[in-house]
This record gives sequence, structure tokens and C-alpha cells, in this order.
Amino acid sequence: MSFPLIQTSSGGFDTATNTVVPLPSGIQAGDLILVFFQVYNSGASTSISTPAGWTLINEVNSASRLYLSAFAKVAVGGETSVTITTNASRDVAYIAVRITGYKSLSDIFSSILSSTSNSTTISYNSLTPAPGIDDYMWIAIGTSSAGSTSAPSGYTQIQNYSPLFASYKNLNANSETPGNSSSGNNNRKCSITLAIAPSLVTSNSSFFQLF
Repeated sequence: MSFPLIQTSSGGFDTATNTVVPLPSGIQAGDLILVFFQVYNSGASTSISTPAGWTLINEVNSASRLYLSAFAKVAVGGETSVTITTNASRDVAYIAVRITGYKSLSDIFSSILSSTSNSTTISYNSLTPAPGIDDYMWIAIGTSSAGSTSAPSGYTQIQNYSPLFASYKNLNANSETPGNSSSGNNNRKCSITLAIAPSLVTSNSSFFQLF
């Protein structure tokens, strides 16, 4: 058995009600696509709709002003974008990731954390997947009103579209708590921790690249 692999990734910013999120290159049938979607500088309560054909993995907000959602889809092949809708025009940041060598949508585990206290760090909740120890890919997604500027210790950056940051670590374990990320001093922070279980069959892919 081997760890899931990140093949390609992408990200960006927008100010819109219907945000068209470009997806990573090279998507093939059966690939896992993840999209991390953040609303920041929101002056009012915001709702983020799950796109048709996608699964909401988890979502969190801080003081109903900073919002973070994680969506997933098993690709049919050839996907190039997805439109994510909010209840009004909002400033958003997004990161999309293409992964191979994973088990299934139901074997993506998550935990969330939010804070309204002033500090220069973003913390992550611990996560203990129910199946127990395995070759998980652990992903830490962090955001704050003042931006996120570093990966937790031992994690590798996937993309940084500050104030949204995503990083990962491959670790054979039954539990993980990512270390803190640094940020500007502020009182609104959100984070999501993911664990992606490996395929029972070793992937044919033998490389990864981060875009």
C-alpha cells in the first residue's frame, strides 16, 4: 500500500456571487478533486452552496464573517471548472487539488476549528480516522482575516492564495494534529484538517507535481 498522490493543483481569487473555479490540469476519470473555498472580509452572514455533483466534506466559520468549505468529487474525466455560489457577491479565495491513489469519498475524514481570539497563529484540530492506522495523506487548510503565511511544521505547501493556505503531509498513523500556521494578528481564524485514506491497489502514477 502507498500514500495518495497530489498530481496537480491550482488556485485563485474572485469577487462574485457565482465564482468559476478553474480546476487543475490533467483530470482523468476516477481522480479525486478537492476544492477549498473561502469567503473573507464578509460584512454579513454568508451561505456557500454545494455545487451539483459534489460532496461537502466539511465547513466552518468564525463569527459569521470568515468562512471555509471543503468540497470533493470523483472525476468523470475532462472537468475544467466548477461554479460555487454564495448568497451575495463576496471576496473569495480558492484552491483545487487533483489526487490519485485514494480509496473513496467515504474514506475522507475531517475535523474543524475556529477562533475569535487575537493571535498570530492558526491552529488545527486533531483528527483520528475511524478505520485506524493507515498511510493517510493529511491536509491542513488554514485561513484568517489577516492571511496565512506558513505551513505547519513537517507539512509541504500545496498552494498559498493568502488568506487561504493548504499544505499536506504523508504519515502512517492513526491520529494527527497539525502544528500551527503563522498569520497576521487578528481575531478571526478557521481551519480544516483532512485525512485521505490510500487505495487498496497501488496507483500506476509514480510522480507528483505542485502547480
